[in-house]
Amino acid sequence: MPRRVEDGGTIGYCGMGHFGMFILDLADISHPKPIGRLSYQLEAMGGIPHHTIYPIEAGAAYPRLQNTVISVFESLESDCREPWHTPYVIDVKDRKNPKVVGHFPRPAAPPDAPYADFCQARGRFSSHNIQPWAAPGVARPNVVAMTYFNAGLRIFDISNPTEPKEVAYFVPPRRGDLSDPTKFETWRRASTRMVISTRQRCGAAVRRSSCRARAPTRRS
Repeated sequence: MPRRVEDGGTIGYCGMGHFGMFILDLADISHPKPIGRLSYQLEAMGGIPHHTIYPIEAGAAYPRLQNTVISVFESLESDCREPWHTPYVIDVKDRKNPKVVGHFPRPAAPPDAPYADFCQARGRFSSHNIQPWAAPGVARPNVVAMTYFNAGLRIFDISNPTEPKEVAYFVPPRRGDLSDPTKFETWRRASTRMVISTRQRCGAAVRRSSCRARAPTRRS
């Protein structure tokens, strides 16, 4: 919800997996009413569509981002054993008929990675979570951060909601050897012990071990 019910909010956006994204009228919180739905038939082929719905809070400085939400997909199978799906930018100005207006680009492997594509990097490869709604500070509505399992953290500029652009990324270092097929199982998901813990409406904590990690890389 862009605004909590306690603060007068009456509209909610709900991700229901294969059933789609629903827009709810919460004027009577004891009787939520669906007023709009977005779903596509092929979304049911693998993974969890509409895993997380994130409303963009944009003021007069960002008119193109007003009435916009982001729908985040989550894969379930490792090594890309299911169709690729990407997060959506959704226009909800007409709440009865929300529509997809933009797709996030597929992350590319770093130039120095020992694999050509994240499908070859072991583990799941897809979007998963988006930045917390109740985060410290003031959010920039045109900048979005999403986690991508083995593709790490990806930062996107959505100033043009029809064409999100990746502007930075961070992929934690990993142990193991991919050059020898007999050592494939040594390639672990990560070697860093950096953990970001979040608590809704209660801030965040970052814990770090002595493992070294590369700084975020900017896209040119």
